[in-house]
Amino acid sequence: MAITGLSTADKAVLNGDLQKEVQRKMFFSRFTGKAVPRTIDEKWTLSGSPINTYDFKPTGRKKMEVPVLGDMGGYGFSGKKTAAGNEEEISLFWQSIFINLKRGALRLPDIVDQETIDMFAAYKDYEELLSNWWAYYENHDIARAYYEGYSKHITDAEADGGLGQAKLLNPNMLNYAGDATQREFTTHAPTFSYTTDTYMSSIIDKWQLMAIADNFDHYTLNALEAELPNLNIQGWDVGGSEIYPLILHPLQVASLENDQYWIEAQGRAGGTGKDNPIFNGNIGTWGPFVLFSNALAARVPYYQDTTGHTINWFDYTVISGTVTENSANNQYKKAQRVGSTMEICSAILMGRNSMNKGIFSGIEYKRRNEEDYGMVTGIGAQQFYGYARNDAYNTFQGDSQSTAKLDAQSAIVNTCQNPD
Repeated sequence: MAITGLSTADKAVLNGDLQKEVQRKMFFSRFTGKAVPRTIDEKWTLSGSPINTYDFKPTGRKKMEVPVLGDMGGYGFSGKKTAAGNEEEISLFWQSIFINLKRGALRLPDIVDQETIDMFAAYKDYEELLSNWWAYYENHDIARAYYEGYSKHITDAEADGGLGQAKLLNPNMLNYAGDATQREFTTHAPTFSYTTDTYMSSIIDKWQLMAIADNFDHYTLNALEAELPNLNIQGWDVGGSEIYPLILHPLQVASLENDQYWIEAQGRAGGTGKDNPIFNGNIGTWGPFVLFSNALAARVPYYQDTTGHTINWFDYTVISGTVTENSANNQYKKAQRVGSTMEICSAILMGRNSMNKGIFSGIEYKRRNEEDYGMVTGIGAQQFYGYARNDAYNTFQGDSQSTAKLDAQSAIVNTCQNPD
């Protein structure tokens, strides 16, 4: 069978199908909206969804500074008191969004002669494999950006094909004490440097003080709701209701499902939210929270003891004597708390406009050439994109990282859970 080639129409169908399949399989797709540039001043109108997508202009650059307006605050003026000189000043802030090339490819089995391949048919045969791969890793990229500031191919070293951006811990790190005498969260002063020893040390110190007991329950949810005004995280407006998606680790879910108050409340709710597709797959609601369980998004972090001050949710390192591991070193293994069988589980709380995605191109099929595989034909897919948490600054940042000036619209909720 001679090669048929790919017409423009064929490519459009294949690439469109690939993008639709990836979107369908992505856990985070339901939380995504599109930011739109205004014609009058080219500023952006945000979607109000937890995740905003931005189209990059074809300037050849890998970074875009998005201007945003800060919220007005303070008290108004009474009566005829003159406001001139004392009114609220409109302040512009900037969010940094990056894009970089990410690609995946597979070699077709038992095919060595490119001249005998119908490439259109081959692409359709292997579309499922590539769409699964993209959806799986893009879910990880979004979660990584909530925890560490950016998606992986943005923080990878330049020598490895990344952009070398520094990881930035989420400033809203909530640690639930969870014992009978202190059912509340302990927080930290915001800092955005991933390598600041004092910040990591402070988080680990709080982790070590958590009660050694499964402690994700209705008390945790009540404490989290009470903390929202302090964090100034704004909810997502869905049908006139302000909601906050909360993604739990399965160990946190197991603890919550043993809570009688939670069980009774879900029975009374009677399937709240089932009429809206964004609620598909939720495990229940509590106040303003819609709860989901996802092991790919919510994480069990690796950490060293307080002498090492190591926090890492994704790329674990074997350090003998400090971490109990259940498998060989790899990206997805579990890590237990030092000196205990308990694990620190980290859930993700999403407010509106809490995540940005820059897009320069959609996912596109590529036929691999001989430099990649010799005489073996391969099919690849690639996309220019990047995720970034919506930390906003009062100046253009360039290559520097300084304290953010607007409140981050997400939080990490840490609790202690038993893996058994």
